[in-house]
Amino acid sequence: MAPIFTGNKFGFGRSAEAGAFSATGGTITTNGSFTIHTFTSPGSLVISSGTKNCNVLVVAGGGGGGQGNGGLGGGGAGGAIYIPSSSPSSTMSAGTYAITIGGGGSVFNAGSDTTFTSATPFGSLTAKGGGSGQASKGNPGGSGGGCDGDGGTIGSGTQPSQPGNSGTFGYGQPGGGSGGFTYGYRGGGGGGATQSGTPGDTPGANNGLSGKGGNGLGPPIFGPWMPTSLGVNGYFAGGGGAGSRGDNSQTQGGHGGLGGGGTGYQPGTPAPGVTNTGGGGGGHEDPGSSGGAGGSGIVVIGYLT
Repeated sequence: MAPIFTGNKFGFGRSAEAGAFSATGGTITTNGSFTIHTFTSPGSLVISSGTKNCNVLVVAGGGGGGQGNGGLGGGGAGGAIYIPSSSPSSTMSAGTYAITIGGGGSVFNAGSDTTFTSATPFGSLTAKGGGSGQASKGNPGGSGGGCDGDGGTIGSGTQPSQPGNSGTFGYGQPGGGSGGFTYGYRGGGGGGATQSGTPGDTPGANNGLSGKGGNGLGPPIFGPWMPTSLGVNGYFAGGGGAGSRGDNSQTQGGHGGLGGGGTGYQPGTPAPGVTNTGGGGGGHEDPGSSGGAGGSGIVVIGYLT
C-alpha cells in the first residue's frame, strides 16, 4: 500500500517514499534536516532509487534594463516556478532530470529560459526569461519590463500563463508604467516574481524615486528548507529599478526589488541583476551609456534527508 503524504504550505512534512532515496547532481549541501541540490550551470539531477516529495525552484535569467532619453524602465525578473513538497505534484522518482540555466539579458534584451526536463511522471518545467526595459515600452517576459519615462506600454508577466505546472506553480508580474514629465523623467520598475514594478513619476508615492522593481520570492513563501545563503538572503527574481534623468535633481533611479534586482541610474552606473537570482537589470537614462544586464537563473531542489 502506498504511503500517505502529510505536509504543509512551507514544503516540509512526511515525504511519500518507496525504498531508500538516492540522488546526485549539482552542488549538494545540507540545511538543517534538508538536503539541497543547487544548479547554477547546466547539469542533471539523477535519482537512482526511491521516491520523495521535493521542493523545486526554477528561475530564468532576468531581463536587461533599458537605456536612452526619458528614464528607461528596469528589466523584468526571470520567471519563477516553485513547487513545494506539500503539493502532490512534487513527487519525484528514479530518473534523470536535465537542467539548463538561463543567462541574464543585456541592455534591451530579454533573459533566457531555464529548463528542468524529465521523462518521469514529474514532467518538465520551463521558466521564461524576464522582459527588458526598452524605449517607449516594457517588453513581456516571465516578469515584464518597465516602460520609459515618456510613457508607453507596460511589459506583461507571462510565467503564470505557461502550460501545465510551469504556469500553475509559476510566478511573474508586469512592469511599472510612467506618469509623464511633470516631475522629471521617471521610468517604471521591472516586474518581480510576486510584485509588479512601481510606476514612475507618481508624486509622493515613491519618495522622489523612479519606479522600484517588484519584489521576488523569499523566505515567507519557502519556509525553513531554503538556505538564506542562496539568492540574496534567500530571495530570488526581483525586478530592476528604473533609470532617471541625470540633469533633474528631483528624481533618482529606482531601487531594485528584493531578490537580486539592480538599482537604476541615480545618476550613476545602473546595477545589473545579481548572478543566479534571475534579478532584472537597472535602467539608464543616458543613451550613450548602458543599462544593467539581468542576472542569470538558478535551479534549487530540497527535501527532507
